Amino acid sequence: MTYRTITAFVFSAIFAGGLAMGTAHADEDDAPGPCKAKKFEIEAVKKACDSGGAPAAKKIMKDAVKKAKAAGEDMNCKTCHESTKEFEKHKAGSVEKLKKLL
Repeated sequence: MTYRTITAFVFSAIFAGGLAMGTAHADEDDAPGPCKAKKFEIEAVKKACDSGGAPAAKKIMKDAVKKAKAAGEDMNCKTCHESTKEFEKHKAGSVEKLKKLL
């Protein structure tokens, strides 16, 4: 074998290994995270969490915020949630607001 053939083989093996590792991590990152909440007061949110995890629940909330804004209401995540790191903690009256928007 020549030097070029060996070098090409080595770089191909390194590239294939890196590609395989990158693909494995992408699958883990794309998997929906589970909802952290243990208790659900709104059935639609529970169903979303059960079927699609946190991303599905987040979509319901974002759709509700869009609907509220379209109606002229000033609303964002912190309107209903105490923290955007712990979404399971709600402010008073937030469940009723969400029920009206669903």
